[in-house]
Amino acid sequence: MWTQPTRLPTWFETIIPLLDGGLWTIQVQGVCAGYGDAKFHEKKFQVAVDSGSGGGTISRAVANLYWCGVPNSKWDDGCNNYLYPCGQVLPDFVSKLADGRKVGIPDEGLR
Repeated sequence: MWTQPTRLPTWFETIIPLLDGGLWTIQVQGVCAGYGDAKFHEKKFQVAVDSGSGGGTISRAVANLYWCGVPNSKWDDGCNNYLYPCGQVLPDFVSKLADGRKVGIPDEGLR
């Protein structure tokens, strides 16, 4: 017996009717966490941009790539977030866009 799966709508297709306006997405090619000599991790992922807020979210997989390069950081199940010591300087969060350009958030924007 042969079956064919039924296509389900994506998360974005589901929420589009609920949005007040449009949204932008960016195809990112990888993530770098660290300082000048940090290794760049090639991992493609999609980012939704919300220009109406100062915050942002990334997937847990991308967060793991960033935080594995941050000394003294650890995942906390109770907070559902990474924790690090107060006053610690964080490495810039750098992403490479599909056209090869790199963009990032400096330490001051992450704390």
